[in-house]
Amino acid sequence: MAFRWHTPPPSIRTAARALAGIFAGVAVVLPPLRLVGLLSWPWALVTAPLALLGAVALGVLAWRWLRTGGVDAWRRFLQVIGVANLAPPHVIEVPRDAVGPKHAILAEHPELLAALCLGLRTRSQTSKVLGQRVADGWAVFEAVLAGAPESFDELADVAALHMRAYALAGKRKSGVLPSDSRALKNAADAFRRCAAKNAKGRSRLSCTFEHLVTMYGAGVSSRDAQLRKVAPRVRALLHRKYPHLAEPPPAEDAPAVELEKLRRQLVRREDEAARARREALRLQGKLEEAQKQLAEAEAGRKKLKAAARATRNRARAEAREEQAAELAELREQVEAERAERARQASRFEAERERMQAAAEALQADHDALEAALFKGEEEAEEASVADVLLPGMRILLVGGHDGQLPPLRAYLADRGVQLVHQDGASAADLVAGMDLVVLWTLWVSHPTMFAVKRECAMREVPVGYWSRTSPESLLALVAGTLAGR
Repeated sequence: MAFRWHTPPPSIRTAARALAGIFAGVAVVLPPLRLVGLLSWPWALVTAPLALLGAVALGVLAWRWLRTGGVDAWRRFLQVIGVANLAPPHVIEVPRDAVGPKHAILAEHPELLAALCLGLRTRSQTSKVLGQRVADGWAVFEAVLAGAPESFDELADVAALHMRAYALAGKRKSGVLPSDSRALKNAADAFRRCAAKNAKGRSRLSCTFEHLVTMYGAGVSSRDAQLRKVAPRVRALLHRKYPHLAEPPPAEDAPAVELEKLRRQLVRREDEAARARREALRLQGKLEEAQKQLAEAEAGRKKLKAAARATRNRARAEAREEQAAELAELREQVEAERAERARQASRFEAERERMQAAAEALQADHDALEAALFKGEEEAEEASVADVLLPGMRILLVGGHDGQLPPLRAYLADRGVQLVHQDGASAADLVAGMDLVVLWTLWVSHPTMFAVKRECAMREVPVGYWSRTSPESLLALVAGTLAGR
């Protein structure tokens, strides 16, 4: 009897896939657990058959995935998320919208446009051109062909950024900013050297074509001539890197070429639609999350507002009660303090009256004693002054001004004493012939006082120091100084 294979029902196939997935997971998880020490050797030996079965199941799943178009799906996924580059086209089309003298060279040599798109590397200045990453040159090429005529202007602006950065690099090396024509010639020489290295496999194609982008960004009339010179080298480099570009399609394959172009456009549109859907879903999720957070925040705000209102009312009631209690206590303290102050005031008033009466009695006794005492002193002082002062005595007063002298001079003149006044350095010249020198310390300067004292010491004339203003005190000073002599 011949063996016939029957296709299992869907439930059996689903169970088989799940079991294969479990074994594959075991094969993937067990080795790391043993490496980090979370799985001991005995358990590793016990689970080794499971790991072997899991490895077989993983291999079977990978083989089935490759057989069912998994590689294409993976490449498609990488292109959608922007990791993998777009595949190169079969034919480099002529840009029909590159009109005008600025972009006519691209219509004349379409390989230059492909090289320009492959040589974009200005990540520090711009990360995207026409919405495509600069690292994916063929995607930029497709965007330029499918875009408006303004796409070539944007491409030219990015190329001008390359030329500007190249010129600044030359300035850092030589210290002088090169002209556009000189920078164009230097970029052309650099392109030829890099192309020679690329032919030997020692340089990347994108690095070589970056010099071509720098050449295209030069704003001089000789740019197109330089680009025409290097166009054959550019074509050779492209055919070397992408051999299928070397064979132009036959005329009968035009529908196929057009179909391929439409297919690539459809793929690009689907990728854009997928990215738009993912972005819409992401934004929808964010919107729902924001609405949920807003609702929660609104509910929390209402709760906080109610709690704050209740807390505020409770605090106000407690504050009013505390204020009422404090006010009553303060009133009691004020009343007690007022009563105490009244008692102290009455006591102080009685004490003041008693002390005032005692002071009046003491003042009366003091006046009587002073009258008796000063009567005898005045008589003694007048007798002593009369004994000391001699008629015709001459006294030199140093210091003060003329407006203060009349009362002093008249008072001493009544007692037969002649008062001579001088203020200044010349007072030392009048010391000779004087019976007494009085220094009025309130109105004499230090240099004058030192000069007069030195002169009095030389001539042995007595010196008195007077710091008051009344004639009686001056007379007393004179009598005391002469008596002490």
